[in-house]
Amino acid sequence: MIKIPRFSNFEYFKLHNIPENFDINTFYEFIKENRNIKIELEFDGDEISEEYKNRIRTIVDEISVTNYNTNGEDFVGFEKPKIKIRGDDETDDENL
Repeated sequence: MIKIPRFSNFEYFKLHNIPENFDINTFYEFIKENRNIKIELEFDGDEISEEYKNRIRTIVDEISVTNYNTNGEDFVGFEKPKIKIRGDDETDDENL
């Protein structure tokens, strides 16, 4: 999906019920390189392994401490990516 040439031109991208075979590590690299895209990802906590949940939690933690400003100024209309595991207190954000 991220190999599609115009994928990085999207303004908004949202996926729900993402299976464990989704390559979250590769997609996280895409997220870090394309901070202009509003991204929302939701995983079903009952359908993924604890190891995969832990990797998602690590990514969520990294995003929470990442500075999404440039030269001290906010990007206009920019939001941090939202990633959650449905049913997981650590990532289940009411804003998603």
